[in-house]
Amino acid sequence: MNITVKAHKLDHKKSVSEYAEKKLEKLSRFFDHIQDITIDLDISQTANEDDQQCAAAVMHVSGTVIRAEEQSSSMYASIDLLIDKLEVQLKKYKEKLRDEHRRNTSHKHIQVSNKLTKYDNRPHKKEPRFIKKPMSPEEAAMVVEEELIPFLVFRNIENEKINVIYPQENNEYGLIET
Repeated sequence: MNITVKAHKLDHKKSVSEYAEKKLEKLSRFFDHIQDITIDLDISQTANEDDQQCAAAVMHVSGTVIRAEEQSSSMYASIDLLIDKLEVQLKKYKEKLRDEHRRNTSHKHIQVSNKLTKYDNRPHKKEPRFIKKPMSPEEAAMVVEEELIPFLVFRNIENEKINVIYPQENNEYGLIET
């Protein structure tokens, strides 16, 4: 993660920059795929003669850009508020990615044959395995039936995705697509 701190019109740039870098490094514990962060620290004049300490950040994360800005009477407080905002946005983005992954994973039930026995009564002959050759779910179900394995990981010939097939008690097979 690359961190760039740009300080404008500040008296003690080094200590504020080090403080900002230290705080920004802690964001990596919320999300691993932060590529770089640029933070701008500036003082802006307001109409009522109070100086506002501004902190703005642009964060490049795999798949998106996150921006945030905060102002307060203290630069350290502005940085803390900015970090809190970035943390919330990172958590939301991470949850969004998790939800998308969950939606893309589906479960199907397929009927293969009527002569299948209950799974619980079958002895396990071999350990589950992964077959590299693409095959249909029906072929995979036949492999599970013939080799008496509890499940099989295979590449589905129809969509080229990795699938897992397993027998169920109702003479059907469950199919998990990833």
